Order: sequence, then C-alpha cells, then structure tokens
Amino acid sequence: MKKFAGILSVVLSSVAFTSVAAAELKIGVVDIERALAATKSGAEAQKQFENALKRAQSSIDGKKGELQRQREALEKQKDSLNGKALADKQEAIIGMEKELKRSFEDKQDELRRERGRLFGELVKKMRGVIEKLGSSEGYSMIMERNGQTVLYVGSAVDITDKVVKKFDGAE
Repeated sequence: MKKFAGILSVVLSSVAFTSVAAAELKIGVVDIERALAATKSGAEAQKQFENALKRAQSSIDGKKGELQRQREALEKQKDSLNGKALADKQEAIIGMEKELKRSFEDKQDELRRERGRLFGELVKKMRGVIEKLGSSEGYSMIMERNGQTVLYVGSAVDITDKVVKKFDGAE
C-alpha cells in the first residue's frame, strides 16, 4: 500500500506541473487476480489448475508413502541384516529421498508452466479490456491494486517527452 501511495503521489505531483493540471484526473485501480477469478474463463482455468495440483500432489504422496514404508521396513529389519545388506538398504532409501526431492521440484516446475499456460492468455485479454475501458471511459491512469504495475495511462499524463528534454538539457 505504501508503494501505491508513493507512486500515486509522484504521479499527482507530476501532473500538477503539466498542462493537464486543469483537466480532471481520473484514476482507476484493478485487482486483476480477483477480476480473473470472477470471470467464467478464469474460474474454469482455476478449476483446471486445481485438478493438475491434485494430480501432482497425489504423485508426490505416493512416492512419500513408499519412502516411509521402506524406512519402516529398514527399522524393523536393521538388527537382522548384515553390514552390506544394511548399507544397501540405506543407500536405496537415500536414492529414494533424492528422487522424491527431484520429483517435487519437477512437479513445481510443471505446475508453474501449467499456471502460465492456463492464465497467460486470460491476463493478456484482461489487459486489453482494461486498456479499452481506460480509453473509452476517460481514465487518466489505471493501476494494478496489488502491485506497482500501471495497466493504462492516458496520453495527457505521459510526461516522457518533457523528462527527455529536461534530461538532455541537464547534460
């Protein structure tokens, strides 16, 4: 929230020094995550992602269960095993632990890619809707609620050219 307030104060003070000061400043804020979740497409994508998450969790749980069974079996047998057999079983368990860790990391990567695939196009479409809304309803700026991202800026508040001129004049 402090970042938002800081950005807003910079924008407002910048606007005060431009010819736009006389114009009405209209700023909007969008919670993109909430907006996506509220759409039919977003709800369907979330459902698909949750199903992928359940499948991944089930796969990991199966491997964790097998590892736990092997540990328990070793614990029961360790007194009756000779040194080599005990070492072999311990090595096998260490290998299973490494495999579980790799599987967990792989599943995290798969889920990250799946989330991007499911929501990437929806976010692009949402940004397009926001830009059209900003333009058609006369917004000076629309910002993302939970971040520092400016989603739309009307040309009247863009002072980039003035900044370039001042910068070049200061050199």
